[in-house]
Amino acid sequence: MAPSIDEDAPLFPTPVLQVPRYLPPNTSQTPQQSLEYLERMRSLLNTSRVEGVISADEHLGSGTKAIIGSSIIIWFIGYALESGTIFDRATIEHGTPLRYILGAGFSPALDQGIIGMRAGGSRSIIIPASQRQGEVFDVSIQVPPCAEALCIRVWLLSSLAPDTHFIDTSNLITA
Repeated sequence: MAPSIDEDAPLFPTPVLQVPRYLPPNTSQTPQQSLEYLERMRSLLNTSRVEGVISADEHLGSGTKAIIGSSIIIWFIGYALESGTIFDRATIEHGTPLRYILGAGFSPALDQGIIGMRAGGSRSIIIPASQRQGEVFDVSIQVPPCAEALCIRVWLLSSLAPDTHFIDTSNLITA
């Protein structure tokens, strides 16, 4: 008699690498909520004595801390601070999260704002016009001119140590 096969049993009972999945709060906002948020960020920029990138934690995460070289996954919304327009986003409602290596040159100012965050946390990062050097954004994105400050709201979904890599097991085929 052949052994029975449990059709509902997971294909991989022990994951190769378990990556915690932190879902941010609902990333959609009403126009009024967006205006109120941007007013708070403008006020923070205008009253801050810091000359560089300004970071303001909204929610402290409890996961792995993001450091230079970490593989990170984030949801984000990028605003032009003065005009209030959204220039880019990777949110639950608008596609897949952004994955990249922290410190690999994507946006040095954004990296500076993310360093030290813990997975599961959210943070507002204000990048003054004077700090917008060396950005490497997708050419299809309408990034505001460098004379304008940016505000990027970030939800850190996952942060893996520099020696660790994301392993996607969704497409593995077994014999």
